[in-house]
Amino acid sequence: MKRRAWVALGLGLLLAGCHRAALPPTAGAEADQPATVSVFFPTDKFKYLEAEARDVLTPGKQTSDLAQAAVHELLAGPIEEAHVRVIPKEARLLKLEVKGELATVDLSGEFASKFQGGSNLAALAVGSLVNTLTSVPPIAKVQILIDGAKRDDFAGAVKIGEPLPFDDTVMGGEKIGS
Repeated sequence: MKRRAWVALGLGLLLAGCHRAALPPTAGAEADQPATVSVFFPTDKFKYLEAEARDVLTPGKQTSDLAQAAVHELLAGPIEEAHVRVIPKEARLLKLEVKGELATVDLSGEFASKFQGGSNLAALAVGSLVNTLTSVPPIAKVQILIDGAKRDDFAGAVKIGEPLPFDDTVMGGEKIGS
């Protein structure tokens, strides 16, 4: 009789352990998801933008996750030798929201205060941000904020007061990864 009790107890513990292992993961415990995003940088001659494909890990495949990963890659700077940084390295992403086809990106004040360049470089800086974000479907337009506020222009040269679409005029390479 004692032997049957021990066998039943052992079998019960074994089954309880198996049941526990089969439970679904708790919320937020999902593994990061791999994805590829297009990040746009000026060429070393500052003539136009080209895309770099970046493999990223995001907590999900939501548009906002991919958009945030793309902006972080943009702020990290180019990898390819033929590309250069035009957004100041001190600039930080403060907030990013995606509602439908509109992304609102809020960058730290260093985006404007540390920027060095004229109207051509300003167009490339804004274009790199806008084109990077509009390469994440379904984003079609980008509203740029600096320290939480709308500004009429960037560096006195590029209008940023309204949402901006993908800018073909600053492109030289093909859009990839979307």
